[in-house]
Amino acid sequence: MLRRAQAAGGGQALWLSPELRDDAEEQVELESCMRMNLDESGFNLFYQPLYGFDGQIRSLEALLRLNHPRYGSVSPAKVIPIAEETGLIVPLGQWIIEQVCRQLRIWMDQEIRLVPVAVNVSSLQLMHVDFADRLMEILDNYSIDPKWIHLEVTESAAMCNMTEVSGQMAALSSLGISFSIDDFGTGHSSLERLHQLPISVLKIDRSFVIQLCGEDHLHTTLTIVQAVVSMAHALGQQVVAEGVETLEQLACLRALQCDLLQGYLLSRPVPPQAIPALVSAVHPTLVHSPSVESCAVQPVAVELL
Repeated sequence: MLRRAQAAGGGQALWLSPELRDDAEEQVELESCMRMNLDESGFNLFYQPLYGFDGQIRSLEALLRLNHPRYGSVSPAKVIPIAEETGLIVPLGQWIIEQVCRQLRIWMDQEIRLVPVAVNVSSLQLMHVDFADRLMEILDNYSIDPKWIHLEVTESAAMCNMTEVSGQMAALSSLGISFSIDDFGTGHSSLERLHQLPISVLKIDRSFVIQLCGEDHLHTTLTIVQAVVSMAHALGQQVVAEGVETLEQLACLRALQCDLLQGYLLSRPVPPQAIPALVSAVHPTLVHSPSVESCAVQPVAVELL
């Protein structure tokens, strides 16, 4: 391949595979679309409910979608990495927060029961010089109490930029903003470092939830999840299980005393107009879900450092 590239002369690119070429073309197209649509409203937000075991919605997570003429509705899994690499994450993040506040204002005016809305933020956003000021300005513009906004930071982002991120989180927490750690269990954080952050919620990564009822990893995964729940409760935090897709997982998480549930079993992300009906109803799956005797929960001792 090197010889082919040299023979082709300068100013050209040769791809190792069609897949690499297609991925590069897709990234270029998505970046172009994102830049254009920051001003032309090509983005929209869906909301995925987080339920308590009483069947009530306790909070929502705002999830970004990019409408692309070729690729259709593009998920955050593709949009956010591109936004971070290109520096678009800061203006895009502000757009998301403003849209969430605008939607909260609509629900307030309609006298819909409000629940906190979680917004995913990157360490790049948190460390931006005017992030906190801009966030509070948006809340003030829409007359939104800070308690209705919940910021989610991935475990890896928080741990890799501990000093800078913890300072920003502490400042925002003092203003009434709550924080959660997303994808917990994948970032190799220590309890001592985690305890330094103003966190109210831990979200167990879906990879653990998927394995929770699997034969090969049942005992190990069960022990890990139980330890996380016990640790979080000892620190006064709530625990969210992500990616709940089966009744068996649901029953096991109930036995483990997990606090909140999020996943396709209960609800996929929905457009904002679907939320009023959901927050006023009780989810029947949670009310009538069975228990699983095979989910043997043993006491776990947690020592706080």
